[in-house]
Amino acid sequence: MAKIHDQADYDRFQKKHDDLYKTEGFYGLIPGRLENEFSVSRCDICDDGTGGPRYIVTGATLRPGNHSFIVCIDCYHYAAFGQLDDQTMIDLDLNP
Repeated sequence: MAKIHDQADYDRFQKKHDDLYKTEGFYGLIPGRLENEFSVSRCDICDDGTGGPRYIVTGATLRPGNHSFIVCIDCYHYAAFGQLDDQTMIDLDLNP
């Protein structure tokens, strides 16, 4: 997914997270540590390949096993706070 520029992009971004929760049975994502300070590897959740930091997040579920993902800064922030960073939300006029 390309970077988020408007409400439609944000809706698609949220849907990718919602779909992951439903498919994997997650009730949330637990933010983890920095994996790479700079990477162009695709985000495991939104598929963005824009260069930037990559973080590890873990799916919160009652099922046993490893449910870790390498994610972009947007997905990391969404996992931690339930929305994108404040400045992006303001710029896109997306504050709830």
